[in-house]
Amino acid sequence: METRRSHTRTYLSCISVNLMAFIAGIGYSWSSPCIPKLKSPLPDNPLGRPLTLQQTTWITSLHALGSLAGPLFTGFTSNRIGKKKTLLVFSAPQILSSIITIFADRAEHLYLARFLLGIGTGCVFSVIPAYVGEVSEPGARGRTSMINSVMLTTGQTLVLTIGPFVSIRAIAVVTLVASIVFLVSFGWFVPESPYHYVLHGRVDKAGSTLKKWRATGSTEKELIDIVEICDESKQERTIGGVLSSKLLRRCLIIALGLVSLQSLVGNPAIVAYQQSILDGSNEVIPGDTAVIVISILQLVGTYWSTGLVDKWGRKQLLYVSYIGLLVSLIVLGGYFILIDYEVDMSGYFFVPFVSVLGYIVFYKIGAGPLPWTLCGEIFPPSFKPHLSTLTALVMTAVNFLVTLVFPYSQMALGLGWTFAVFAGFSLFSLLYIKLAVPETRGKSLIEIQRILLEDRADVGNKNAPQEADGLV
Repeated sequence: METRRSHTRTYLSCISVNLMAFIAGIGYSWSSPCIPKLKSPLPDNPLGRPLTLQQTTWITSLHALGSLAGPLFTGFTSNRIGKKKTLLVFSAPQILSSIITIFADRAEHLYLARFLLGIGTGCVFSVIPAYVGEVSEPGARGRTSMINSVMLTTGQTLVLTIGPFVSIRAIAVVTLVASIVFLVSFGWFVPESPYHYVLHGRVDKAGSTLKKWRATGSTEKELIDIVEICDESKQERTIGGVLSSKLLRRCLIIALGLVSLQSLVGNPAIVAYQQSILDGSNEVIPGDTAVIVISILQLVGTYWSTGLVDKWGRKQLLYVSYIGLLVSLIVLGGYFILIDYEVDMSGYFFVPFVSVLGYIVFYKIGAGPLPWTLCGEIFPPSFKPHLSTLTALVMTAVNFLVTLVFPYSQMALGLGWTFAVFAGFSLFSLLYIKLAVPETRGKSLIEIQRILLEDRADVGNKNAPQEADGLV
């Protein structure tokens, strides 16, 4: 009973902090329903005149630029003022973005609003996974870490389903209300991570904070583990020192590899261009309807995966996810290759819709959210802000490159062979997971550090050593 109460408290706190992810999800899919409105005359267009192509490009891309800029500052602020205060500070750009959008009557207003929203989005990936990983019990950490993906997908689904039927200002009001609820619920009721206090020498404060997170009896053993893991990673290191550390090298290999592969299998391009890819299914389902159906089903898939991550484990779910991506990409690529060879595929018009649907659902159950779950678990506490920032920057950069290269690859290779390249990265990902990624299900953060120091991809039945070897 006490354990259930503790888990419930943690779940509610993680939902509260992930309201920022909900707003970020709206920002990611905002262009789909809103750009058509901005290209049309009044009354749907609050700017008074249709956007030009250049204005459309800037409004669409400035969110991504803000997402790249946001993590540049979160590492410094997380170390100095803590993750909770950092999240509260970075909610301010999201609030300003909503207010500016409500009153926007010029394209320049939307430029600023989208950039500010992107800054808050950058914080979602560089701070929230680390915070959730630190405050969650080992037995619930998988499910709590997946709340980020659930809330992000909920925001995307909401704007895609209601966006075509409401005004741009109404969507901005929704994000503003979500920000206010975040400030009240998270700012007043959710405590800071105990790791922050230990890293700053305030062990007593960490102990009292840990008791707020746990409804169970004694927290002394967990506090001792937190002090131990923080002491081991506390020393200042140069870049050369970080690269020479066995533990930190292993962390970077796992984190940067997973966030790069989640983009290299084509997700940013497929999401950005899914409307054109789905043209093949328009005989039965209009493109806008298909996007809504897919967005709803991906939310179902994301929610379903939260119950599997602590039952199956991280690696098992990653295997299932990437196998699903591989099959979806092979089918989708084969369909378009056959069309290029002028094979009559009219009897298989449903293939693009089914393949894209399968791709997005399988992506959402593992390849998308689980790298961030692992980042929140494997990074040593004193290095976590900087490594999380670096990981978020790499993810954003690879996302940008894949989206940029996709149209050129489509022209040079054709759509089918481009998907075949993505399928090749999916196959490589399965090998990478086998060789590089540890299973962290049910392990405390200090146990995970010991597994990484032993340089093992699988825990097996081997007993962990009694003491970690430090960072070298």
